[in-house]
Amino acid sequence: MMKLKRYFIILICAALFSTACKKTQVVEIDVRPSLEDRTEEGNLYTSSTQSILRQAHWLEKVNKIDLAIEKDYVAKVKFKSDDQKHNVELINVPIDQLVPRLHYNLKNQPDEFDAFNLRMAEYARNGLMLPKGNKGDDIAHFESDFEETAPWNLLGDYKFEANPSFKPLRIGIINNCLAPGLWELNAVDRAGEIYHSWFEFPKDLYYKITAEVNDLPIEFVTDAVQWKSDKAKMDMDRLRTKISTIADLPFEVIDTDPGFSTQESRKKLARGFAKVKIYDELVMPETLKDYKENPVCLSDFIEPGKYSYTNRKIFDVSFLFESESVEFNKVKPLTNYNWNKNRKVTFADKNYIELNIKLKNNFQLLIGNLPISLLVQQEDFAVSSFGVGILAPSEVAERRNLLIDNGPHPHYAYLAEKKDGELMAINSHEAGVEQVFIRAFPFAKEPNILVTITSFERITDLVKYRLAIPKELLAEFKNSTKKYRSPVFYTYRDDNLR
Repeated sequence: MMKLKRYFIILICAALFSTACKKTQVVEIDVRPSLEDRTEEGNLYTSSTQSILRQAHWLEKVNKIDLAIEKDYVAKVKFKSDDQKHNVELINVPIDQLVPRLHYNLKNQPDEFDAFNLRMAEYARNGLMLPKGNKGDDIAHFESDFEETAPWNLLGDYKFEANPSFKPLRIGIINNCLAPGLWELNAVDRAGEIYHSWFEFPKDLYYKITAEVNDLPIEFVTDAVQWKSDKAKMDMDRLRTKISTIADLPFEVIDTDPGFSTQESRKKLARGFAKVKIYDELVMPETLKDYKENPVCLSDFIEPGKYSYTNRKIFDVSFLFESESVEFNKVKPLTNYNWNKNRKVTFADKNYIELNIKLKNNFQLLIGNLPISLLVQQEDFAVSSFGVGILAPSEVAERRNLLIDNGPHPHYAYLAEKKDGELMAINSHEAGVEQVFIRAFPFAKEPNILVTITSFERITDLVKYRLAIPKELLAEFKNSTKKYRSPVFYTYRDDNLR
């Protein structure tokens, strides 16, 4: 009887301890809105389209947030102001999707390759845009008492003023790419951005969550996410099994007008974010060849995470134009967005390739775990940043979940240098390259794949490569384009909201 009584006491104590461990801790954090540089005309120096509500919305009065991390790294964010006229909360925010993550099985002891991959994820912007929702919604969303009306009030004939209580279309939370623990909040309506602010995620908590999400020691994580220029020895066998080399072919560097891979890139280029230095004068580039022959001067990204109107960061990207050959490899991916939860990848395509784009002077661009079924003529396959499985810099929360649950194996991209027979990964952010866009044209007279490399901070396209599709893969590429239907993790848009 005594043993049974002691057993129940142990059970009760364990239950109380478990409840105590799951108690939500609330941290109050300062928030700073509208810190962007200004142009000589007094406008905010940003690539975002500005709404009539920008700097006029009630959100500008928010000076603090309460951050509550609940079990399974789900967070609640409550907006606070001195007048507290409105109630605004972000609900079910998946913090584990926003901290830097690895997407492959680790060895017993993490090494320099793991540290490098975590660092690349840390310095790649990662954000989610949350829809308006209701109590009980499982998806990450925001709840507020803002008005479901027009974003402006009519003062008279053709006279408007901003409606500071307008309910945003979405509110975003972003892990900034400038420094560990530097985060942002923003909000948009259908016309553009209405609010942008910055806050600092408590460092100790940030490192703790990142370590737990990745099953890594906190000391390793704390050191790994600090900015370093060191090269790291690559171990590609952790990311994929190389089945065979299909072909090794020469490729063409294309000279064309400065490219526009994205709407944001188009606006940045139009607003002078990218210039080249010719005879000590900063000028707009006329063709991509200008990036080869001159120093590339891009608006610097500075504290707390904004573009500088006065300072330029200078890059020499001429090495990207020195083509040698491209090796097509057939691979079996080993990456998984939920590798530590043993979740099976259900994406139907089993045929993946790797592009090893070899440049002169021993430089290489290694881009792999690319599903052939998504390398089509209808739209770009986007690699959001160099590293492993780097998620989009800002995307709607619903689409993020669909990608992680139903998408292909995480891809990878590296800028590397071959040295003494070893392949060494280079911090691509420091070299001035950021994203990759891939589009196939299997029905062209000369079937090819167009690969576009974009710059630091996704400001402009830097170089375009035309790769001939190997004859061994041509039928499969044609079949993919013929049968292509854009997957839901690409196509989900606000128009789909209830």
